[in-house]
Amino acid sequence: MECEAIMPLTLAKEKTRIVLAGDHMQMSPELLSNYAKERKLDISLLERLYDHYPNDFLYKILLCENYRAHEAIIKFTSELFYEQKLITSGKQLKHERFVPRCT
Repeated sequence: MECEAIMPLTLAKEKTRIVLAGDHMQMSPELLSNYAKERKLDISLLERLYDHYPNDFLYKILLCENYRAHEAIIKFTSELFYEQKLITSGKQLKHERFVPRCT
């Protein structure tokens, strides 16, 4: 899949602008091949690119507002994965029976 994602880059010209969008904290590829693991292909393309550039790089952007998930879920993932940078902006109504609980 990674090759399919980067092959179009061969068509890029000097003034071509490329946007890769996604979440570098999503689940990494699951590999069975030691050969592939030795070449660090168990780390996603987005994660490798995210780690390649310094934190203050002008075009490295974290979209931190979430409009869809329940506030408790965003709080949990923000603390666990995103250094408490995520915020919830939507107003999700409580479900009658299933309410996320954080302890």
